[in-house]
Amino acid sequence: MTDRTASISKVYISGGEENPHEPAGMLRDATSQLLVAGGMELMPQVLREEIAEHLLQFVDLKKIDEAEAYVFLGKLDPVSLYLLYFLADRAQSNMPDAMIRNADGSLRAGDKEGHGLQKPIVLINANGEYDLLIARLEALMFHGGAKRHFSEVIKVVNTPQEAHEHLRANNIRSAQVFTPKHEEHVQIEGRKSRGDPPLPKIFVCCGFSIAPNDYLDAVTDETARLLAKDYDGITGGGRGGLMKRFQKAAFDAGMHITGITFPTLNVLANEPGKGSETFGISNLRAVKNMSKRMEKMIARASGLLVLPGGVGTDNETIGPILMKVLGAIDEGVPVVLQNIVNPVKGGRYHDTLVALLEDCGLEKGRDFHVVEPPLIYDNAGALDVSASATLAAEMTRAAFREHIKPAPAYSLSRG
Repeated sequence: MTDRTASISKVYISGGEENPHEPAGMLRDATSQLLVAGGMELMPQVLREEIAEHLLQFVDLKKIDEAEAYVFLGKLDPVSLYLLYFLADRAQSNMPDAMIRNADGSLRAGDKEGHGLQKPIVLINANGEYDLLIARLEALMFHGGAKRHFSEVIKVVNTPQEAHEHLRANNIRSAQVFTPKHEEHVQIEGRKSRGDPPLPKIFVCCGFSIAPNDYLDAVTDETARLLAKDYDGITGGGRGGLMKRFQKAAFDAGMHITGITFPTLNVLANEPGKGSETFGISNLRAVKNMSKRMEKMIARASGLLVLPGGVGTDNETIGPILMKVLGAIDEGVPVVLQNIVNPVKGGRYHDTLVALLEDCGLEKGRDFHVVEPPLIYDNAGALDVSASATLAAEMTRAAFREHIKPAPAYSLSRG
């Protein structure tokens, strides 16, 4: 990765109040004045109603995509949190949509090697508004859910002046645009969902890069096997990490897995209608981009399961929760966070995410549910991985059964 001189001309500002007597309002005014004085064009702020419309209709936000940089200020609410994670997810994956483009639509060159220039994301953390978000991003690193430190994608500053200086400092990050690689796999003909009517489907979110450990692997395997008794699954069609592990365990237990992905992320998108025995995918569906993938996942799901992951997993979690709040999907659709302990490093994987969601005004037990299974130790004081994993899986299955009734017409023995 290298840095190179770049000119930022269009900046999108999210947050802040219009009342100039409030701290956030003064911050917004000061930020606007600094950016305008620096020769930058301020993109019209997308109103809350427009973001809600984006979630309801699943259309790309043109104003946001046209911007060359993003500045966040003021207290996070569910809408701004969703937008921030949406942008960060694209950026940390080096997606083409996260790169600055020229007037003709081509990627603006970042260096002689042909790397692109990544759109900066700046947080003005004047009064600690983003402390819980930063704690969450640090926790993702701690648990091995992120490949690199969040500071490579998000710049945190304390004042509008620092935000202005960062955007004018000619240090805009250059990065090689992500290109998916082909992997050999055993392809199968696409299969239909089980049951008539079809079984309810669980949208499963988990990490591609999360650091494995024996307990996490055992919980994932057992959860997949138990849920396969009652439900079919929807995933992002991952080819590695925890996502592949869940898919393969569920697939082998008889669950029908619909993998939904797009060409710039996964070469399997070039094989729609097929499946993969290697990756545990029964039927692959291809969409245009990340936001369309979210649309299809949510539209088909009766519930959402959140396993340990990274920025992308958080993004896939926050979107459906926000849609429940906005009324875009049934408020009864359960979003279940499997908040297990990391026995290697300590702490639970989702503690910081729960704190962040609650700080944004979302309510545990209403907007989302949390399963927190304890660890079980044997008489010698050693972790009983098998018993602990079984308990975690049973508690997770019970959480879904409380809100989603298994399809009675399906003949599979559910145990």
